[in-house]
Amino acid sequence: INQYGISKYTFKMVSKKYCLDNNIKYSWVVPIFAYGPKDIETRLIPKIINAFLNQKDLVLNKCSAIVDYLYIDDFCKGVLQIIENEIDGDFIISSDNEYQVRSIVERINNIMMPKSNLIFDENIPEHGFKYICGTSKKLKYKSNWKPEVTLEEGLIRTINYFKSKF
Repeated sequence: INQYGISKYTFKMVSKKYCLDNNIKYSWVVPIFAYGPKDIETRLIPKIINAFLNQKDLVLNKCSAIVDYLYIDDFCKGVLQIIENEIDGDFIISSDNEYQVRSIVERINNIMMPKSNLIFDENIPEHGFKYICGTSKKLKYKSNWKPEVTLEEGLIRTINYFKSKF
């Protein structure tokens, strides 16, 4: 529905055709909100952690979107399963859990117990998709992969990483 989506779809179709024409196994991986240490600092989780570490008040919209967060190590292990087992096809790699963004923000707040304020402002408009979740059912069926890191543990690891850089 936008240039970014059209570009991704076009690349997918061109690469798939190339692989089919040249007898190369083809896999297309779709990560659903991978997070963790070394994440881009403008993304939501690092942005929240850094605001709290810098004791800055954080004002967000109501954060009502429903998303699926997967710890980066679990995502990488999923990709490794695809490579090692030479599985071809399209794969969504996700935790298969649904979280309201607000609950993620509140969990980070509860873990870090910052001195700054966390404010959800109902008047700030929400943009983007309201539901971004997936299922790893196909990958689980074709391999022995499953997520191992809980959301809580992944958040703690991510927080500790950013604290170590602070």
